[in-house]
Amino acid sequence: MKFFKSLSLLTLAVSAVSAKDFCNTTEHTGKSVTETDINVGSIGDIGYEIWYQGGENSATFYEDGSFTCSFKKSKDYLCRSGLSFDSTQTHEEIGHLYADFKLVKKDVEDVDYSYVGIYGWSREPLIEYYVVDNWLSQYRPGDWVGETKHGDFMIDGAEYTVYENKRYGPSIDGETTFTQFFSVRKEPRECGTIDITAHFKKWEELGMVLGKLHEAKVLGEAGSISTGTSGTADFPYAKVYIKEDEEKPVKTTTTTEAVKTTTTTEVVPTSEPTGFCSVTEHTGKSVTETDINVGSIGDIGYEIWYQGGENSATFYEDGSFTCSFKKSKDYLCRSGLSFDSTQTHEEIGHLYADFKLVKKDVEDVDYSYVGIYGWSREPLIEYYVVDNWLSQYRPGDWVGETKHGDFMIDGAEYTVYENKRYGPSIDGETTFTQFFSVRKEPRECGTIDITAHFKKWEELGMVLGKLHEAKVLGEAGSISTGTSGTADFPYAKVYIKEDEEKPVKTTTTTTEAVKTTTTTTTTKPKTTTTTTKTTTKPKTTTTTTTKTTTKPKTTTTTKTTTKPKTTTTKKTTTKTTTKPKTTTTKKTTTTKKTTTTTTKKTKTSSKPISTNYKCGKKNGNAQCPKGYCCSKYGYCGKSDEYCKAGCQSEFGECKNTSTTTKKTTTTTKKTTTTKKTTTTKKTTTTKKTTTTKKTTTTKKTTTTKKTTTTKKSTKKTTTTTKKSTKKTTTTPKKSTKKTTTTPKKSTKKTTTTKKSTKKTTTTPKKSTKKTSTKKTTKTTTKKTKTSLKPTSTNGKCGKKNGNAQCPKGYCCSKYGYCGKTDDYCKSGCQSEFGKCR
Repeated sequence: MKFFKSLSLLTLAVSAVSAKDFCNTTEHTGKSVTETDINVGSIGDIGYEIWYQGGENSATFYEDGSFTCSFKKSKDYLCRSGLSFDSTQTHEEIGHLYADFKLVKKDVEDVDYSYVGIYGWSREPLIEYYVVDNWLSQYRPGDWVGETKHGDFMIDGAEYTVYENKRYGPSIDGETTFTQFFSVRKEPRECGTIDITAHFKKWEELGMVLGKLHEAKVLGEAGSISTGTSGTADFPYAKVYIKEDEEKPVKTTTTTEAVKTTTTTEVVPTSEPTGFCSVTEHTGKSVTETDINVGSIGDIGYEIWYQGGENSATFYEDGSFTCSFKKSKDYLCRSGLSFDSTQTHEEIGHLYADFKLVKKDVEDVDYSYVGIYGWSREPLIEYYVVDNWLSQYRPGDWVGETKHGDFMIDGAEYTVYENKRYGPSIDGETTFTQFFSVRKEPRECGTIDITAHFKKWEELGMVLGKLHEAKVLGEAGSISTGTSGTADFPYAKVYIKEDEEKPVKTTTTTTEAVKTTTTTTTTKPKTTTTTTKTTTKPKTTTTTTTKTTTKPKTTTTTKTTTKPKTTTTKKTTTKTTTKPKTTTTKKTTTTKKTTTTTTKKTKTSSKPISTNYKCGKKNGNAQCPKGYCCSKYGYCGKSDEYCKAGCQSEFGECKNTSTTTKKTTTTTKKTTTTKKTTTTKKTTTTKKTTTTKKTTTTKKTTTTKKTTTTKKSTKKTTTTTKKSTKKTTTTPKKSTKKTTTTPKKSTKKTTTTKKSTKKTTTTPKKSTKKTSTKKTTKTTTKKTKTSLKPTSTNGKCGKKNGNAQCPKGYCCSKYGYCGKTDDYCKSGCQSEFGKCR
């Protein structure tokens, strides 16, 4: 049954609450309604919905648009609040849509997939759409959300991945075929303004055209494929509104500026990709290997190792290489520098690696690492810096027993892990440690500052010994039929470059500052603006630059600029609208500023938000994202090294620091006469949804055990991987994620039936991933795979639960559950997965 409800749409000219203000909101306001059953309703002008599958759930909706979602042991839960339309107008006809939101997560657990952001439908064509700005799950929604991945795009000042799906299932028009559009933000945010229309326009550029809008709401959704998800998603501020483009403030600024005399010394970054990212061909002599082997060509050491399949690798004397594999269970090749294990990395020098990766026809990859790999002795450590992967998913928390956290290293965010292992190594079968840095966002080409990772690890108490090697690595593995494809590295080079050789730039600037700002504010569409501007231009500009780079010496740049001491800008703006009511604004601003011996600053525009975690004056005045500090070196981060000594508070947050700025205020005379008319229109809306969710979980078990010993190769141990196949309809089951070095893979398809609102939820296909161990020695290489049992995080254990180990002190019952009573610890207790009595 369809039913329609009238909702009045408020057209807001200018949001009454600024982003800065609503992000501080902690309380809901106005009348409210609490729902405990599945329902679609409204309160005032706000349409809302609560829907769930199982559990004890509720939602409270407020007339200001804010809402609170509470769920306990729910298989799938959603609540949303915002605007509904009658499917008679396109978004262009409705107006420019925005949404302000603030999210507060409370006690959220056991979430396997989640979307927080904007959700809605359109008709003619029938499309379900998402703008995902955050998630309650541990991981960002991945490529599983869409069959077609259009790519990564800057939308509304942030990077989003855009996907598209064709689906058949329940919709607002019944069971039928429809399309899904997704924009998924690369970095989540807890609070902000979403320019909804900006996403619509980007989609249109990609051929993804919406129809006539049915709704646009702020959404909170969480789902679990195991025992059910619990927690609270609170939205103390949530508002979807229409704001005409022409009503946005328009600012015109004329600036002739120079600040006080300043001397700055900075290290010129060396980690930016250069011309090698355009390289497509290998150069120099080459050697092709088809058997497992460790060798060298010129000064380049290399290795190829595999388990099964038809494989080869070609290594070039310039360090580049090509890895080709077909139906291989595990395959790796690497190229770079070898050392004699007598020097630490400090004694060797600052290590870098340039690489370019080209993936070709890669398929059936369950785990993969692309980046830097090596060993050290005294202590014995195997290390990885992972900058990309050939698998669909990023290597997860299963790579390490200890997760140290996320850190900004060399201008990007990495997750750092540490493992204790017993197995084959460059010194035989023994106990050793593994270090991992896994990049949050993969890159195909770039420079890896290897030593920067070594130093970050040392800050965390992870200290390498004397280096044995540092090589560019390509590795791929499969736990099923075998992986195939080509990983080509047309450019790969590991090299040593002393810190002192980095160009150092010293700049001295002496100027006199004059700054004039003229602002024109437009309040209605269809206006006519007449502007007269007079500016005195600088008379002379002289620049002298001298640059020298040597090891201990510095580079000096002297820059002198002479500008006029005073500038007067006069601007008169008269605007007349053609609508029934008239808005007339007359503004005359004269600004005069003279430089004195104190520092003078005048700001006329907001700072851009950094998209590469670089910030500060030397990075275009870029502002760090919310919650990050701008270090004295111009990088965004959250640790004390970013947030304390030298932290630049004007470009991010700081801890226990203060910044003093002397300002000279300009005198402005302003006369303003304004008449303004706001028109409110009402629209009838309809809302009915039914959603069907169905889950099929497939697990497979394959047991493989193989040890290969070959002359001149690295030792590697092969882990036993188990896959079991189960099929269940309607009742979702959770696939086991293995925290050891062997991933498991399962396929999940979810469709859920909702009676009130028709909605299709995309459920991630979870894969359990696998980390292999790679070791290189100059004389003998042997490779095997070992695994440690993962510790259970959901109270399940044993073989049928992915070999999960119960936490210390718990027994694993014959039914595969962790506990401490006799029911768990005596008859049938599985001693290999916990204690028994």
